Amino acid sequence: MSVADPATPPPPPPSVPSGFEPPPGYVLTPVDRPVRSPRLGLVAMIIAIALIVATVIVSIIVGIGAAPFAVHGAGGFSYNLQVGSSDPTESALAVASLIQGFGGAAFGIWAIVQGIVAVAARRGRAFGVVAIVLAALGPVITGVVTLIVVGTHLS
Repeated sequence: MSVADPATPPPPPPSVPSGFEPPPGYVLTPVDRPVRSPRLGLVAMIIAIALIVATVIVSIIVGIGAAPFAVHGAGGFSYNLQVGSSDPTESALAVASLIQGFGGAAFGIWAIVQGIVAVAARRGRAFGVVAIVLAALGPVITGVVTLIVVGTHLS
């Protein structure tokens, strides 16, 4: 293996096939993208954070209230709240759980969709990613908090 003489020029670059060259005088210029506001992603993230805070608060309330209605079983405990129950506390807890479930789903889907749009449109990408992750983890966090609270308040 020999070392090339530094005085010899490097070989010419391969020629560009015809038809692939830009016309004479044409210069490729980068496209300047306008600076966009990150507000879209920020709003999605705020919705996701507010959703988690609200559902955790409702989970604590429902969990404390549902503990007397929990039934011990072989696999742990469970509770079954009925909207049409004769006990007004059970009915109120059931309605709160329904509102939490449907409201959480609606706002969670909103936060996910708006976060995806923010990421795709480059309008607050980091905020959008945080919104997507938080909104996706919202149901898990809510379920875990509810079960922990019910489990700690069993009589």
